[in-house]
Amino acid sequence: MAFVDVGVAGCVTDESDRAATLDVSVVTLASLPVGHAWRAEGLNDARVAALAARYSRLPPVLVRRQDMLVVDGAHTVAAARRLGMQVAHVQWFDGQWAQAAEAFVLRNSSEHALPLTTDDRRGLIHSALRAEPTWSDRRIAQVCGVSPKMIARVRAGATSPEPIHGAEKRVGRDGRARPVRAGAMRSSILQMLEQQPDASLRTIASALGVSPETVRSVRREREVCSESPARVVSRQFGALVDEFLARPRRESPAPWRGDSAFSSTTEGETFVAWFESTHVVDHPSRIDEVPLSRIYEIADEARRRAAFWSAFADSVEGRARRRR
Repeated sequence: MAFVDVGVAGCVTDESDRAATLDVSVVTLASLPVGHAWRAEGLNDARVAALAARYSRLPPVLVRRQDMLVVDGAHTVAAARRLGMQVAHVQWFDGQWAQAAEAFVLRNSSEHALPLTTDDRRGLIHSALRAEPTWSDRRIAQVCGVSPKMIARVRAGATSPEPIHGAEKRVGRDGRARPVRAGAMRSSILQMLEQQPDASLRTIASALGVSPETVRSVRREREVCSESPARVVSRQFGALVDEFLARPRRESPAPWRGDSAFSSTTEGETFVAWFESTHVVDHPSRIDEVPLSRIYEIADEARRRAAFWSAFADSVEGRARRRR
C-alpha cells in the first residue's frame, strides 16, 4: 500500500483540517481496486463522467483499512483515474463486512446518490447470507435495507444448504440467539419440565440454549392449562388481593405485641420473637435491589416462602376449627 502526504499535486488540499478529524489519508490510486464491489452491473459510466466534472468538490472515498475494500466511492475512484490523477483522499473505515455493507446502503439511500437496484440489493442479500448464515432475517434486512420478508424469500430459494448450526437458531439484532421453529423448542422445554420437575429455570434454559424467561413462560402456560376452573378463579382473586396489598398504606400496630396471651408463657414469647423476625414491611423498591443474574433464584425462593406461610395460616385456622 502506498501513502503520500496531504498536499501532493492532484489532491484537494484546502480541507486538510477537516480531513484530519475524519481520519483521512491520501493513497495512490493504484492501491485501490478497479470496479465496484457492491453494484450488480459494476460501474455506471454516466455517473463516472458526472463525478469527474465536479471532482474537486467530492468527499473522500470510504475505504476499509484492513483490505482496501472501497465501501463507498467506487465511481469517485473511477472518475479520478479518468482525470489522470495518481492519488486520492480516503476516509478509513474499520469494521466487519456486514458493517461495511450497511454503511454502503445508508450512504446510497440519499436523493443525490445513485439508487440501488433490485439486483444490487439481491446481491447484497446473497453475500450477507453467505457471510452470516446464522443471522436472523430481520438482522440481515437491516444491513441490506430491505424487508425481512424479502430475506426469507431469498433464503428459502437459496441453492446452497444452510449450515446445521444455523438451522435451529438465528442471531437477532440484539445479539441473542433464538430458535427458528419456536414450536419445536417449546415442545423440548415441556419435555424437560416433565422429566426434571425439580430443575431450576436456569438449569433448563442452559441445557436448551434459551433464556430463563422463556422457560418460565412455557412453565406458566402449562400450569394455566392444567388448572381447574375453580383454581383459575382463586388465582384471579389472589391477584386482586395482591394488587390491593401493594397499594401504599400505613402499617397498623401488630396486635400480638404486648399481648398478655403471648407474654404470659415462655412459648408465647418465643413465638412472638420468631414471628417478628420474619416480619416484612412493604417496600416495592426492593425489587430493583435484586441482581439481574439472581432474579429467578430469588423469585423461586419467594414463592417457596409464600407457600409456607399459606400452609401455616391454614394450619393455624385448622386448630380453631378442630376445637369447635
